[in-house]
Amino acid sequence: MDSPDGSPVLRIGELSRRLGVSDHVLRAWESRYGLLQPVRSAGGFRLYSEADALRVRRMQAHLARGLSAAEAARAVLGEDNGAGHGRALMETFYAAAAQAGAPGVHVTVTTANTRALGFYHRLGFRRLEIARPGETTVTYLGRAL
Repeated sequence: MDSPDGSPVLRIGELSRRLGVSDHVLRAWESRYGLLQPVRSAGGFRLYSEADALRVRRMQAHLARGLSAAEAARAVLGEDNGAGHGRALMETFYAAAAQAGAPGVHVTVTTANTRALGFYHRLGFRRLEIARPGETTVTYLGRAL
């Protein structure tokens, strides 16, 4: 499903056909649960990877065992925690930002999301002091490229 260089190549119709899941359901799982992580082609089409297809297959297995869609999606995404997908995604982001000439990158994280804060800290992000009086619900983090 990926090209020789590892980039996603399947459009949603082909992914739907191969996995036996309607494109409507795939889009719903993408928007509701973040299950799929397509990139956009130059023409704006969603392009899916082998990793996306594997997440859909695992979702189908959880559904077959009787989990609700929300429970199945949480299970699939939980299985991905610690598998290096987040780090790989960020490395791709860094490369694209550097190629565009950005000197660094920043993210905004809900302050209560301590797992995300830890993840970004391990990737070298540091807290940015942003003048937003009274703002306590989000934390701004940045890192140089």
